[in-house]
Amino acid sequence: MNFQNLNIPGLSWLLRGPIALWSRINPMGRMPSDKLGSEIARVIQTPGPQRDGLTAGIYIPSNPDEALGRLERAFVLSYKAEVIASKIKAAIQVRQLPKDRPEHLVAQALEIGMISQEDAKLMREAEEARDDAIQVDSFTQEEYMPAMPTTPRK
Repeated sequence: MNFQNLNIPGLSWLLRGPIALWSRINPMGRMPSDKLGSEIARVIQTPGPQRDGLTAGIYIPSNPDEALGRLERAFVLSYKAEVIASKIKAAIQVRQLPKDRPEHLVAQALEIGMISQEDAKLMREAEEARDDAIQVDSFTQEEYMPAMPTTPRK
């Protein structure tokens, strides 16, 4: 904690001295490490009991017509397709496939027998779901703005 800008007559010396020292020693006064932040991000991005525990009590629709259902479907398909994308990335590293995004190389990976027809289908579904999830609704000016009253206010 930083008490530099907290000016309380008579208490400033206490806040800047012993309490500031204690807050530096106390682990509760420190920000989490980058390593811990990375671990938490990985857990949140991995389906399983830990993520389920974080989302317990949250309504997550299974219907992809609902916005959160669309996001959840894209999340699950992307997670499943990550193994296939890793295979394609490895092939790029050994120059078996040209440099490009893995989702653009699905047809070529299928041609050389690196992935199966089911893998290609999963990659396409994941890409379509991701694209669908990030689409933004568009509205005309009339749809966005409610009808304005025609009579002036008094």
